[in-house]
Amino acid sequence: MELMWGYMLDGPGMTNSTLLEGYRTDGYIHYPAYWSDARNSHAHGWATGPTTVLMQGVLGIILTSPLGKTWSIEPHLTKWLSYARGGFATKLGKFEVAISLMRSFSTGRKVEVLEATVPENTSGVLNWGGKEQTLGLVPGDCGTFKFFRYTDVVAEDEGQVWSFEGKELDFVPDDTWVRPVPEERPEGMVDWEALEANYGLAEQRFALLRSESLYTASRGDIMKGEDVESITSRLKADDKVLEKAVEDFAERVRDMEERLQGEQILGLRL
Repeated sequence: MELMWGYMLDGPGMTNSTLLEGYRTDGYIHYPAYWSDARNSHAHGWATGPTTVLMQGVLGIILTSPLGKTWSIEPHLTKWLSYARGGFATKLGKFEVAISLMRSFSTGRKVEVLEATVPENTSGVLNWGGKEQTLGLVPGDCGTFKFFRYTDVVAEDEGQVWSFEGKELDFVPDDTWVRPVPEERPEGMVDWEALEANYGLAEQRFALLRSESLYTASRGDIMKGEDVESITSRLKADDKVLEKAVEDFAERVRDMEERLQGEQILGLRL
């Protein structure tokens, strides 16, 4: 996620705030479905998959009934994160989870701290630290649960989760945490033959859509009373226009491929 979607935020030519429709395996901003790079959307809905992954996979918030009347929370901070916080709201109220790696200032013991906020008059299951517990809220309840567990586990702490609602603890951020080093990966190589074949398919799709459009239009003309011979003559003329359009399209594709193959893409490593 960090490699691919992170690149879409911070890579050259990106917006630093939105996610684009697609890019080539070598990092170049070019979506193979289009011959023109200008058609590549830089704010595309299908690129927002990390939103769901982060919300459900990391923060672990899953609604198990409409609007979140019932829910489950099962957070997984993963080795790549020392802190995560997020949430959303429905008509019932706010769902939010914050989880962080901390340590006790007095003892130095390392802990993981979880705070979960859910709407009143809802209930659900918290599964965390190897322990599952059912939680429910009554009218007027503030809706925030606070727990911690030790990560430098000793025998008596195994599978134990403690609540500290209404208590002040001496937890501070764990400044000893070190982010793992990402795996080095070679620069992606473009399969130019597959790319060219895809453009061929694009031409076929274009021709098919055009023919379907002509067929639909001709049906309407027949219903309006136009005779078949005049429709056929006009469609033949349209087909010549279509043939020329496809030839022009293919020529633009060839020009683009020559340009792309001659480019030196520097500093783009995926």
